[in-house]
Amino acid sequence: INAEYGVEDVEVPLTLIRPCPVPPLLVLDSPITRVQLYSTENKPVPGVIVWLATITNSAPTSVTEVTMEMSGVDGRVKLAAPSSRQLSPFSPICPASPIQQVVLTTEATTSLSFNITYIFNGVQESKTGQVTLS
Repeated sequence: INAEYGVEDVEVPLTLIRPCPVPPLLVLDSPITRVQLYSTENKPVPGVIVWLATITNSAPTSVTEVTMEMSGVDGRVKLAAPSSRQLSPFSPICPASPIQQVVLTTEATTSLSFNITYIFNGVQESKTGQVTLS
């Protein structure tokens, strides 16, 4: 990372994200939620990589109070504010909008630990794991 900038100093608005034409990384695939991580073409400063995380609902019931935390196993990570904290019920006819969240990592970050919590049918659920960045 450039001595003048750290991942904590960088802001990339969701409206400026330019996705790469490569398949996303699957972070979580549960019967209720699916989380994917998309690489982007954004290069705000040397040494910082910009990702876009999306969370979608696979269930026919709303998911509320959704939060996602990520940390770098071997590098620094910064998450921007999510686009929303709730997901509408899944519909195959009219898919609901996903929650989108910009994720910034250092070039040294090769894997992320994650914790995703939400309320589904009145019960708080939590999913944790790790994803390798490639």
